[in-house]
Amino acid sequence: MTTVPKWLQQQEEDQNTLRSVSVDLNVDLSLQIDIPDALGGRDKVKFTTCTKTTQSTFQSPSFLLQGDVKTLCGYMIFLLKPQTRLIIPPVPTKPDFGGP
Repeated sequence: MTTVPKWLQQQEEDQNTLRSVSVDLNVDLSLQIDIPDALGGRDKVKFTTCTKTTQSTFQSPSFLLQGDVKTLCGYMIFLLKPQTRLIIPPVPTKPDFGGP
């Protein structure tokens, strides 16, 4: 008989308790998203996304995410469509400072 690790059990429980909340960012100021800067270099553009919220569903009231232009375009398309779910950003890529 095999046992399921506790971290996997917790992950399954968390997935079962997820829910979707619709927020109109033009009216409801409990969630604010700001993209204050964008830096370009070679074939990539690096940007920073600052998210602030007063909603209790988030673990922290503010988040900071850095990404590239491909991710930024995905966010813009995602935000322009009417949504009924939360945005969970991907893990940022590690910079390659030693590249050619």
